[in-house]
Amino acid sequence: MGKIHIPHIKRHTQGSYNELSFDVLDAARNELDDKQRSRGNTPLPLKGQPETFDKSTILSGKGQKPKFPSLASLPAIQKPAASTTAPAHKAIQEKTLQATQPAPSQFSAEEEIARRKKKRRSHSLRIRALVIVLVLALVGVGVWFGYNYYQERQDFKAQFASLVSRFVETDETIVVMDRLMVDPSGSDGKQERARMVDVAPSLSTRLDAIATDSQKLLEVARDDKDTVALTQVGLSAAARKDMVKTAVETFGVVDKMETQVSAAANVWTSVMEADRAARDASEKANAASSKEATEEARDATQAAIEKFESSLRGLENLEGDNAGLSLKAQREYVQKRIDSLNEAVATSTALLEGDRDSATAHNDAYNQADTEAAKMAESLPRALDATVKSWYEEKITPIKESYTAARDTVSACDAIIRDYLGEQGK
Repeated sequence: MGKIHIPHIKRHTQGSYNELSFDVLDAARNELDDKQRSRGNTPLPLKGQPETFDKSTILSGKGQKPKFPSLASLPAIQKPAASTTAPAHKAIQEKTLQATQPAPSQFSAEEEIARRKKKRRSHSLRIRALVIVLVLALVGVGVWFGYNYYQERQDFKAQFASLVSRFVETDETIVVMDRLMVDPSGSDGKQERARMVDVAPSLSTRLDAIATDSQKLLEVARDDKDTVALTQVGLSAAARKDMVKTAVETFGVVDKMETQVSAAANVWTSVMEADRAARDASEKANAASSKEATEEARDATQAAIEKFESSLRGLENLEGDNAGLSLKAQREYVQKRIDSLNEAVATSTALLEGDRDSATAHNDAYNQADTEAAKMAESLPRALDATVKSWYEEKITPIKESYTAARDTVSACDAIIRDYLGEQGK
């Protein structure tokens, strides 16, 4: 079997539309003819062309007649040995030959070239169209993601701005509280304190809602700045709630302080009244020169004792109503005055009974107790209400410190939030 030459692509067509080289086919055919001539064979006519003969030679009878070998001179044909693999091998060779030989084309060379050019152009156009579709799809996806991101950012900004606006609404009340906390015990703030105490529960609920919403919004935060800002919103809401709580606690203490200070002033007023009654009784006793006058002085002294006893009960009630408040010095002073006046009553009774010795002994005890009471009075505050107010102010101090700490936290958080809003507005 001769070597099969398969059409190939010209090298000089690289970079342009490729065309089949029919020169190669011609060269292969010429090569086959040369081989046949070298063996003394006449070239086979091309398929579709008639055989050519020299008619003049045949008709004239000149020249050499063609020699045809006789059957006897031919070598005997030997029958090849039977082989079981020959048919299968031959079939494989035929299939291989058929697979390697190009199928005959139903188009001329020019039509085949044009057809393949058109096919390549169509293929190129399809690839370009596919690339354009892919690019447009990618652009569309990018635009879609960009639009969604933009919408998410706009929604996030709107929700964050809503949180801040809700802070502004709560601050309208918190500002009033803050002003009252400068001087909680101011006499002109009682009604405002009562109003703040009434609105405090709803205010705390609104602040809790802001903290909860900021936590929810934190779940869709895009970057660290969003996270930091929302964290500050939550901390600021909690700190504002602490401000409200401590302010209400302060106002409650102040209201009770005012009540107890007033009660202390009344108790001390009763002590002063008892003291004046005792002095009046003492003057009557000193001026008494008759039985009637002595009895009158004794009755006046007994009335003073009753006043002191009432004052003592008032002091004890003050201590009971204000756990931790100690009025021991005041109670001991009043009790000492009661003891001295009891000796004065005993002196008058002894005089009325004519017992001079007992009268003298009770009078000496009276003088001793009265002297001790006078010394005790020197170390007492001039007003009991001041003592009670000072005690309450000491209780308010740590509460106000907690309020101040919460207020500082709010200021720090709000500063970060303002910076974030400023950056978002650029």
